Amino acid sequence: MEMFDKTSEIITAGSGRKSKNIKAKGKIRKGAMMGVLDIWHPDVIEFITAKQHAGRLTKFNISVNCTDDFMEKVLRNDEDETWDLRFPDTQYSQYKQEWDGHLGNWEAKGYPIVVYNTVKVSYLWNLIMESTYNRAEPGVLFLDRANHFSPLNYKETIQATNPCGEQTLAPGGVCNLGSINLARFINDDRTGFDLEQIGETAQYMVRFLHNINDISESPLPEYEFSMKNKRRV
Repeated sequence: MEMFDKTSEIITAGSGRKSKNIKAKGKIRKGAMMGVLDIWHPDVIEFITAKQHAGRLTKFNISVNCTDDFMEKVLRNDEDETWDLRFPDTQYSQYKQEWDGHLGNWEAKGYPIVVYNTVKVSYLWNLIMESTYNRAEPGVLFLDRANHFSPLNYKETIQATNPCGEQTLAPGGVCNLGSINLARFINDDRTGFDLEQIGETAQYMVRFLHNINDISESPLPEYEFSMKNKRRV
């Protein structure tokens, strides 16, 4: 993560020159990364506290994926409830061929796992909350819920979001983001918004973004497939 963090420091959208437009942003946009780790992972405690020191992973947003099983234990609010930090047995014969990052699938097949640590659920949850209170990191994701409600859950498994969290994505997924400045649509009497104008502008925006999907080039074939077939905007 630190290697990717340093790489992201030098990535800039555009030439790096500040715009002369007085309404434009005063600073150029830097690269941004998103790091997600599952709550069952043996390294999750180190991950939760990774940004508690100033200047570390400054280009990363990080979030812990809290599974349904874990959250059910949190909601029971039992101080004695425990949680295993575990990972597949990497020496198992099927590991290289079948491990896809989804522990539930692995365990459902009855394949062996190694438990590296067992901690109290309350300790793990409180550690997330304290870390978030202190430095606003990590966030939490509920990817079991995201996949349950995804209209493409028969075809793909969501594993992360983009750095700002508004777009859930499966591996190889891409999204094409655009924004509309709602401040431009405030009524003259400042009592509300011109909803008709917002609707018309939104239609143009969606058409524009889909056109961008059609003409853009991608560095990898899976990005190309996602862009042309799933068409997330």
